[in-house]
Amino acid sequence: RERGTRREGRKWKLVYVLHIRNSTQSLIVCSSVIFATIMSQISTVLGNLSYRSRQKELQLEKVRRFLHAHNVQASIARKVTDWASFHYENEMETNETTEIFSFLPKNLRMNMALFLHENQLGCIPIFYKSGSDFIAQVALHLQAERHNEGERIITCGEVSDRLFLIRRGTCQVSCKSGRIISTLCKGDYFGEAHVLQRQITTTTVLALDFVETWYLTKTRLDEILIAFPFVAKVLHKFKDESSAVTSSAVLKSLSIRRDHDGVHLPTPKISKQDDVVSLLRWAAIVGRVLRRLYSADASVRLSNKLLQFSHNIFGKHRM
Repeated sequence: RERGTRREGRKWKLVYVLHIRNSTQSLIVCSSVIFATIMSQISTVLGNLSYRSRQKELQLEKVRRFLHAHNVQASIARKVTDWASFHYENEMETNETTEIFSFLPKNLRMNMALFLHENQLGCIPIFYKSGSDFIAQVALHLQAERHNEGERIITCGEVSDRLFLIRRGTCQVSCKSGRIISTLCKGDYFGEAHVLQRQITTTTVLALDFVETWYLTKTRLDEILIAFPFVAKVLHKFKDESSAVTSSAVLKSLSIRRDHDGVHLPTPKISKQDDVVSLLRWAAIVGRVLRRLYSADASVRLSNKLLQFSHNIFGKHRM
């Protein structure tokens, strides 16, 4: 009996050992499968996140090889590489946006365009109360353009027909005499008078660093206005009254601006906005008369004085 008990004990001990071994092996297999699955998911996520970086690096490597092959001077090579990095990064982002917009239905495409651009476009005086449908159409017709540091985006004395919105970077605005009027940054705009009527520019806008802008031409705006006759009528009245004095450069120089969703936008921080716009329109008309009779500098001086006057008057009676 005692011998049988020992044999039985060894048997159960062996069964226990085999059970533990099988459980351990099963646990190892399951852990390996789970680990492999997790690593696969992580690899996929990292691959998606780094795709743009890898594509950018491939393009930059081509640029570096070209510069090295032609033995380009180090200072020039550095500028070329910096510009290439800026260009490729923004180009890929623009292409991705275009690709996504291409398969969206019309209503979703307009909703997305409105979401991305409404805050900036809606604060431009010529587009006040023009309606979300019109703003969405304008947003869909915006085109991207990039400018190098030190490049003139518009030059005083040249003919222009574009409205510019600054997406990235900083610009400096100066008048004909060379005096600096203001500095513009992300969220600001210039050239709103030119998009209404092709005309000679009275200011120079210089890129202080790498700048990316959206622009709208007069031709594209005219095409959009065909479907919006009421807005076209309003802009037609605005055409003869608009001037550079209503641009964000001048409004910013007077520091009458407000915060909007974390981005500084050049709109008056007053309640009697219509009165200010009317005064600015009158200043534009008088300024144009002075420009014809005397000089552009006299026009600018008068416009600045009138703007300062409006700021002092309305700024003291904010509600």
